[in-house]
Amino acid sequence: SAAQWSLQQGLHQNAIFLAERLLAEVPSDASKLLLASCHLANGDTIKAEMLLAGTTSPHNKYLLALACMKQGKLGEASRALLGGTANDPDASANVPNGAAGLYLMGMICVKQSQRARAVRYLTRCLAANPFMWSAYEALCQLGADLPAVPSG
Repeated sequence: SAAQWSLQQGLHQNAIFLAERLLAEVPSDASKLLLASCHLANGDTIKAEMLLAGTTSPHNKYLLALACMKQGKLGEASRALLGGTANDPDASANVPNGAAGLYLMGMICVKQSQRARAVRYLTRCLAANPFMWSAYEALCQLGADLPAVPSG
């Protein structure tokens, strides 16, 4: 779409305008995701959070968690990824958005000084996507044992 093209070109204000028009014409989770992505790219995490509040779409939950984390709202970010209780002491819950969601949850745990949970989420992230270099870096910074890199 034109909004996505504008976003890719770094034309954030243009992308926001077009995404707002799209959401007005086609109110959907996909339209909200696009507009929230535009707001995040423009640095407006509060607008992205407000737009995505109460979302049920997995991709939108991930983006909501990202917006909350960027504002330092770690509890809200965790609840967006894990659901209402955000209680996952053994770091085994399903997290939206695959490896990216697991990485984000790991980084939330790092910021909350929950090292064991962070290591578990980051290790799960790498199992889902061994190309998540940021997860390897985070594990190194935590002094954790690194999972074996798959060959092939």
